[in-house]
Amino acid sequence: MNSNNSSILPLKLIRMKELSKLVGYNKSHIHLLIGEGKFPEQLKIGKRASVWLLPEIMAWINQNWKEGDSFSPQLLDLPRLMRRSDVLNIIGVKKDTLYRMIERDEFPKGRVLGFRETRWDYNDVMGWLASKIQERDALIP
Repeated sequence: MNSNNSSILPLKLIRMKELSKLVGYNKSHIHLLIGEGKFPEQLKIGKRASVWLLPEIMAWINQNWKEGDSFSPQLLDLPRLMRRSDVLNIIGVKKDTLYRMIERDEFPKGRVLGFRETRWDYNDVMGWLASKIQERDALIP
């Protein structure tokens, strides 16, 4: 994917329900397009959870996406801590799912700053996302 699109679009992961509304196709048609190499592949973020990268979907909608394109999240030079609400907004899951993923060591634990105050390093979250993208891309022939 070209770097202009990735820097303008918000980094967000979307689930099937939101994806279906966004592109106007049902689940089976989306999977058919994926099988034909005409739609971006999903990322597996847990045992039963899959998401799509919003920048890749927007590139597909704008007809700028082609099979083999891959998004790469940007890292920051300076530390930046994120609140839980920011993390949930980016990865597109509910709070309970996030904590189940953390318990199973499928997501970074974050840093406890005080009583009921956990923050996640932006680069840790983007590193996790990059690893999921690499796992997906390794499976694509």
